Amino acid sequence: MLTQELIKSIRDESNARGAQFLLVILPQRNYLNGMYDPVVYDRIAEFAKKENIAALNLLPLMESYRWMDVFYPEDGHFAPFGAKVVAQLILQQIQTMDNHVKNAF
Repeated sequence: MLTQELIKSIRDESNARGAQFLLVILPQRNYLNGMYDPVVYDRIAEFAKKENIAALNLLPLMESYRWMDVFYPEDGHFAPFGAKVVAQLILQQIQTMDNHVKNAF
């Protein structure tokens, strides 16, 4: 698939430049509220694991929140609370990645 090839290419280019690459899989409102089957998120995570791509699947991490607290009901963009949760989860993952790199030396 073209998308998978693009993701691998971006990962490779990031690594070649000495940067770490993190694929963040963001949930959409209709997956978080149970309206759609989240199988697509599992497939993306499986692809990332198979290709040794650092990935953060936020769907299972955010399922404990009420979707109406995370998203604006009108358009599906993150509400302030949702943006804060996403930012905190991404920061935690980046810090974990940084610690792995520091411990490797």
